[in-house]
Amino acid sequence: MTNRIHPFRVPLQQIDPCQGRPSYKLKEAQEVEHGGRKYRILIYENRHHLGWQFLKGAQALLATVFTLFIGLAFKGVQNLWSQALSGKEIRLVKLASLEAKKVGLAATGGIENSGASCFIIATLQCARNIPIFWNLLHEESHPLTQERNETAEKFQLRLQIRQKLFNILSTTKTGKTVSAQEMDAFRRMLNQYSPDAISLNSPGDPREFWTVMSQILQSPRISTIEDGDSLAQHHSLPVAFRPGEFFKMLTKYKLDQPPLMLPASCLLPWNSIEPAPEIQFDCRGTLIRYRLAAFVQGAGHAAAYLKEGTGGWVKFDDATITPLSHLPEDAKQNIGLFFYEKC
Repeated sequence: MTNRIHPFRVPLQQIDPCQGRPSYKLKEAQEVEHGGRKYRILIYENRHHLGWQFLKGAQALLATVFTLFIGLAFKGVQNLWSQALSGKEIRLVKLASLEAKKVGLAATGGIENSGASCFIIATLQCARNIPIFWNLLHEESHPLTQERNETAEKFQLRLQIRQKLFNILSTTKTGKTVSAQEMDAFRRMLNQYSPDAISLNSPGDPREFWTVMSQILQSPRISTIEDGDSLAQHHSLPVAFRPGEFFKMLTKYKLDQPPLMLPASCLLPWNSIEPAPEIQFDCRGTLIRYRLAAFVQGAGHAAAYLKEGTGGWVKFDDATITPLSHLPEDAKQNIGLFFYEKC
């Protein structure tokens, strides 16, 4: 009995609470020393009735069950009990996923189709792959001005559309998917600005949509030299398609000034076109090189193909994003809009 007593396990009392109580019988007294001080410990014994004993047993049982319940909540304890009851060893092995981690463009987000909006989505995904396009979305780098015959309300609408566009593309850049509700709200704003070109629920043409976006953002037009020294302004270079000669005809344009972003629209996108990875333009006697950044494919349902810096491709089909090591043959069909950037 003496060896089981420790001063720290007995609360210190100034007065003996059991003295003078007949039910408590003194069984043992001890003198102990701890920390340079001496203590006297009295050990009493008191017999209780069966009800009290049953109550203490119930308390002990509840405490034990509670402890077991807490223990079983842990996976490790569950695993041990499973092995004990079944006689079978259970081992959990965690391996790295065999699927390659998405990086670059494949790690960015898609845009949900709110209904016949694929032509808008594909064009926006293409444009955002050109760094200079982002400058058009900031007031500091590209301040919008009110046109001569433009009302104040319509000018404010253009500012709101640009902000909405910036929010949408910024969301995709973080890897999140833009909801169909957000896309629907953006389309309603476009319809309010240009109801003839952008309907509320009918399919549209990505080339016409790009023209509307160029007007809204007041993007620099492509200035070309045609018919001698006369200048022409374009939102995108229009090219009449001839089998196997699309890019040859495109580079017949002579540039007055070399734009940093050069869109080109195929007027008859019905045949297979092999996208040229790089093309050259004559700009007042100097050859300016442009590399392919993206293009919009599809005469019915539109999808975007964006060029990775590593040489591969990423297909954006609304909210579905698919990395590609090379362009499949069906991607070369019905291409209507190309986006090049200055090398």
